[in-house]
Amino acid sequence: MHLEPLERDFAAWLDHRDAEALARVFDATGGKLLLLAAHLAGAGAAGGGGQDLVQATFVAAMARGASWDRTRPLWPWLAAILHNESRMRLRSARRRREVAIDAAGAVPAANGDPPTLAASQELLGTVLQAIDTLPLPYRQVLRLRLVHGLRPVDIARSLEVPVGTVRAQLHRGLEHLRSVLPLGVATMVAALLAGEDTLLAQVKTRVLGHTGHGSATAAAGAGGVVMTGGWWAMNAKSVGVTIAGCALLALLGFTLGVPESWWPRAADSSLVLPVSADVALAANEHAAAPTQPDRHAAVGAGDAVWPLVVTVRGKDGTPIPGASVTVWTSLRGSVYWYRDASEFGREDIAAGPTGADGVFRCSLDALRGRSQLAHRTTYLWAEATWPHGTPGYEIVELPRTREPQQVTATIELRECRALITGRVVDAAGAVVARAQVGTSRGEHPHFGNDAQTRSDGTFFVGWDGEAESWPDQLVVASPAHGIATVAVPAWIAEQRTIDLGTIVLQATDCVHGRAVLGDGSALAGIHIQAQAIDPSLGNDLQAIHQWLMRESRKHDSFALHDGRPVWNATQTHTLADGSFRFTGLRPDGVYLLSVWAVGAPADTVVRPGGDAVELRIDKQLLSIDVFDEHAAPVAGAQVRLAGYDPSARHSSYQKWPGFPETGLICSNWLPSAAPDGRRIFLAPFGFVFRVTVADDCVQPIAVRHDVMAGVYHATCRLDVRTETRFGKLHMCAVDENGAPINCGAYLKALDREQQIDDRRCITPPEGLTWDLPAGRWHVQAVLGKEVTYLHGDGGFARGFQEHVVTVEHGRTTQLKLVAAPAGLVAFDVHANDRAIASWRTLRVEEAGRALTVLQRDPNNPRPGIPDAATRFVAKQALAPGQHSFLLQADGYQPATCNVDVVADKLTYVRVEMFAR
Repeated sequence: MHLEPLERDFAAWLDHRDAEALARVFDATGGKLLLLAAHLAGAGAAGGGGQDLVQATFVAAMARGASWDRTRPLWPWLAAILHNESRMRLRSARRRREVAIDAAGAVPAANGDPPTLAASQELLGTVLQAIDTLPLPYRQVLRLRLVHGLRPVDIARSLEVPVGTVRAQLHRGLEHLRSVLPLGVATMVAALLAGEDTLLAQVKTRVLGHTGHGSATAAAGAGGVVMTGGWWAMNAKSVGVTIAGCALLALLGFTLGVPESWWPRAADSSLVLPVSADVALAANEHAAAPTQPDRHAAVGAGDAVWPLVVTVRGKDGTPIPGASVTVWTSLRGSVYWYRDASEFGREDIAAGPTGADGVFRCSLDALRGRSQLAHRTTYLWAEATWPHGTPGYEIVELPRTREPQQVTATIELRECRALITGRVVDAAGAVVARAQVGTSRGEHPHFGNDAQTRSDGTFFVGWDGEAESWPDQLVVASPAHGIATVAVPAWIAEQRTIDLGTIVLQATDCVHGRAVLGDGSALAGIHIQAQAIDPSLGNDLQAIHQWLMRESRKHDSFALHDGRPVWNATQTHTLADGSFRFTGLRPDGVYLLSVWAVGAPADTVVRPGGDAVELRIDKQLLSIDVFDEHAAPVAGAQVRLAGYDPSARHSSYQKWPGFPETGLICSNWLPSAAPDGRRIFLAPFGFVFRVTVADDCVQPIAVRHDVMAGVYHATCRLDVRTETRFGKLHMCAVDENGAPINCGAYLKALDREQQIDDRRCITPPEGLTWDLPAGRWHVQAVLGKEVTYLHGDGGFARGFQEHVVTVEHGRTTQLKLVAAPAGLVAFDVHANDRAIASWRTLRVEEAGRALTVLQRDPNNPRPGIPDAATRFVAKQALAPGQHSFLLQADGYQPATCNVDVVADKLTYVRVEMFAR
């Protein structure tokens, strides 16, 4: 006799007491039974016991399995038991539960109660059909919520997206369902959505407990239902309120939540996974109390398959007991480059104090079951704080396989002479994250330490100066919330920690408004800059941009006006409704608002205190979604775009098959991130874009997107596959005597779009090793000591070498470099003690061979484009000894100079040039 999988599994239970087979039966039918229980409760059965009805149904079925006709489907038989159980409970509400089960054990009709079953099947079909018509994001989260019974936070973890995104999609998905489902059915679905517990997992555990296989089996089953559980799940408290109708729907937005506010706030405690820290707080005079409550784990750190061991020590290597450690994950993708990567998309993992050995331990097993792409596109952060200095943190990668392994992190805390701390809130009392914190003495605010407020609004500023340099003020500034200055108490040598308490930001001298597309729809998550400009330029945008090219880099982002700090230049992001606000501007200043986008700018000249500004951007809002081979979103993938302007006829500087040969105006462009975490990009109409993913953990992919005129909203989807072929490249460098020397490399894949810049990494004596996708790689190795900063153009005394290597899957490729002694030359070129006017045409030759020289400002070692230059550094390294050079520039007489190049040094030579 042929049986379907469901019937075959139940028969295996009856014949062999196969608990795993019974668990599969529960997974396939438990959710449908729970929805049927809700339907019966709405028809007048006792409310609030839907999960008990499902449990009783399975217990009765297990006890009376001999009555099941194996030639008939199993589902109607189970549904009939549930219906009988419901009727018996209604008639015998005060009788003991065992009596009701015995009554339900009476042999039901093979096909159950036809009207009830037909109604329940119609209900199920209606809901499923409605869900299947929804767009993929809503369909996916609704099925995980309703079909698998996951809480919003569990859905967020399984999809690797922010929990706010999940709640928003649930809310919007329900709104879609309300428009297509009958009111009563929509109300029932709303009740199911309102629950927060994975009740089917609990019911399944209790049902399997009746099999006699013990808690281990039950626990295994409970875990399985989270990922592959039955069709529908609901909260027990939801069953009794299915008749609440519109009242429940009105409250549903509060229950499910709305998209998380774009304003920074304290981390949601519901995101915290329960873990254990197998340490005790040591009795130490320097011990700090944990900043978060104790947490307990289902899996202790000692039993973990993926244990995390965080060692906290001082600068001298001494263990630090009692330091407060917090562990969390964040999205790795550079889509979030302009935000605090440690906060956006944050998922808290563990928190607690270090033990007497300075070690904090916890389990990462909750992350282990996720996909390889999830691991490779997620950062793991570990931060340690103590009351004697600023916090320290370490970023580590998650393991690349699910094999048992230990993850380690070492955090070094530096003790400061004094520590200034406090907490920052806005005028409404909400915490403000990512506000800049600086100190000032006299009239000079200093933000050099790059201190920022954390997600809970707290900040830490360390100080190691002398008493006479002790700051007299603290300055806290947030573009959207305001600026505050706080007097710092006078220096007291014995006082180690200065707590300034709660600092309230006041929003004054504001520019506010809203960013919209050409069709009037809101633009959320768009990056907007405000830059102070010369008021005399008026509204001439062309003149303003020319002025900014010349002058803006000469001004700090912060300045003092009438003794108080104001913004010269700052940036923020639009909220979910497209609104934005800049505060703390110069009251009499003039600012240019700019939107970060390709193509023609959407700029507006504004003055603080004016009316609301509307930035209308006539471009397409392109949403970019990345999914893996299992159709699960890859939230941390690094998306890149290359844009082509069809009206431009210049040859493209990069050529890709299937894309235009001309008009490439940008490559490696990063998308932004909307408040719900989706990647977004403002695309000019008529442009062509090549969309790729830069992560080495995915196989190469490129998608073409043509921006159709007048289409203000579009979506581009990338379906990626996991890269499985990896090898290693090991590189070392030695001098002429075979002794190890410093080396770094810029690696560029020739078979895919991937680049790695490790030119300034610290080289261990044994050399450097990279894990790379298999294929051919171009290696530009820099050698020797870095004697001048040339950004990506060299500056290393022994020059650079270029090689092409092949990395084979599962193997290590060795690259050993020998670097002869060499040095660099810097030419300081002047004309009558002034910079030459034609520096762009300067040419340097040695014995007829042209040298590549790089213009640098001697007062600013970082690359810039000053109006005139005086220093030019040779990119090529030169052998030690005498060298003769010829310098030529348009409008000047040729000049010669002799230089004695010294090994491992940068040699300067002054050259005077005369006009023709």
